[in-house]
Amino acid sequence: MPCMTVVALHMRPLLRLLRPCMVHWKRHWTACAVRVRTKAVWHGNTYASSFKDRDHRPEMLACHRATPCPWSHESLAAFVHGHKAEMQTIFRKQHAAQQQRLHRFGFNDSRALFGRLRRDGMRSSALGLDFTWLQRALFPVRPEDVLEYQPVKLVLELLVWPTAAISGVTKDQGLNALMWQYDQVARGKCSWSGARTNGVPATLNRLKLQLGREGFVHIADWGLDVEALGKQVKSALSRAKRGTWMRSEDYLPAVESLLHNETVAELLRDYMGGPVRFDGMTSLYLGDGLTSAQYSSNLWHHDRCGRRLKLFIFLHDVASDGRPTQVARGSANTIYFWHSEPWMDSSRYDDSYVQSNFEVINMTGPRGGGFIFDTNSIHRGVLDGNQARTVVVLEFHGHGKLPAGLGNAHSGRNCPSTRNKSRLVIESGWRGFPLYPHENATRTRGKKRRIS
Repeated sequence: MPCMTVVALHMRPLLRLLRPCMVHWKRHWTACAVRVRTKAVWHGNTYASSFKDRDHRPEMLACHRATPCPWSHESLAAFVHGHKAEMQTIFRKQHAAQQQRLHRFGFNDSRALFGRLRRDGMRSSALGLDFTWLQRALFPVRPEDVLEYQPVKLVLELLVWPTAAISGVTKDQGLNALMWQYDQVARGKCSWSGARTNGVPATLNRLKLQLGREGFVHIADWGLDVEALGKQVKSALSRAKRGTWMRSEDYLPAVESLLHNETVAELLRDYMGGPVRFDGMTSLYLGDGLTSAQYSSNLWHHDRCGRRLKLFIFLHDVASDGRPTQVARGSANTIYFWHSEPWMDSSRYDDSYVQSNFEVINMTGPRGGGFIFDTNSIHRGVLDGNQARTVVVLEFHGHGKLPAGLGNAHSGRNCPSTRNKSRLVIESGWRGFPLYPHENATRTRGKKRRIS
C-alpha cells in the first residue's frame, strides 16, 4: 500500500474530530478542543487525555499505556495529599520535565524501551518501578550487573533520577540513586527461588523464601521471657510523655537473647545481602482516641529509608481488631519515583488507591510472637480497634548505606533511622552485638558521598 495512503488512513480519525474547528473555528473552537482531549487519540508523538475539570486539575498529559506515567492526574490521586495546590504544582513541573526528556529520547524509542523491559520482568505502578523479577531472570549469578545494565539505567534517567532537582529541593538529590546502588543488589541476592540450601534447616529456608518474596514474615514465638520484657517496657513507657500513644527508645535487657540468635541473624543477612547492623529498639503503645493528626503513621506510607528491616515483638495477642500493622503485599521492592521533600506529601498514600491496587495483609499474631517486614513496603499502623497495642520494635540496616550518604541528608524528615542519634551511631550502628557488627566509621568516613 502506498505510504501516503497509509498516512491518510491514520489521519482520518483526527481529521474527523478537527472538522468542526476548521469549518466553524470561531464558534466551535472550545468544543473541538474538549472533544479532542476527551477522545484521547494519538497524533504523532503526543497523547491527549480527558480533562473535563480543566480549571481544577493540573494540566497534564496522560502517558501511553506502555509508558509508566508517574505524574499524571491518575497518579496524583494515589497520594493522600494530592488535593493540595503545592502537590499539583509539583506534578505539573515534573510532568512537563518528563515529557521533555521523553521527547529528547524519542517517544517511539521510549515505548520500545519500556516494552522490552516489561517483557523482561520490569513492573510498574503509579508510585514506582520494580526491577527485581527482571534482575533475577537476567542476572541470576551476578545480580550486581543490573546496576550497569544500559536499558535499566536509561529508564532510571528518564523517570527517577531527576525528580528531586525538578521539585526544587535543596537536599535529597541523589537519594534515589543511593537507594538503588545499595538495595538492588540485595534484592537479587536474597532467597526467592525456593531451592533448598544444603545444611540449612527447612524452617529457616521457608522463612528466607517468604521474606525474600514478600518482604515480610510472621513469627509465632521469638523464645523470649515476655513477662520480664513486659515489665521493662512498662517501666520505659512510664518515663515517656503520657498520651494516647507513647514511645521509648530505652534499652530493654530482656530482648538481648534475640540479638544473639543465629537463626534470626542469618534470616536478616540473607535478606539484606550481607552484613547487618543493629540500629536500636523502640517500645510503642497505641491507645484509644488516637487520630491521624497525632500519629501520621496511620496513613499508608513507606519509611523513606529504602531496604530496611523492622522486627516486631508482641507483648499480647494482636488480632485484626487490635490496631495491627498492615502491609501492602508486593510493594517491598519498589523504586519510588519521588524520594524527596516534602516528605509528608511525597510518601503518604491514599487508602482507596492502596486497597484497590494491593493485597493488604494484617500483621497479627500471638503474645511472644511477631513479625519482620521491610519498611520500604507501603504500610500503616491501624488506629481503630478494641484494645490497645503494645509492641517492641527492633531496627536493622545492611552495611554501607547510612555512612555512604543516607545519614548526611538527614534533617529529621527523611529516614527515621537518623533521628535523635549521634553521628557515630548513624555511621556505625549499635556496638556490642557480634552477630550485627558495627560499621567501621573511620574506614567509611573517607568514602561518604554527600546528598545535597
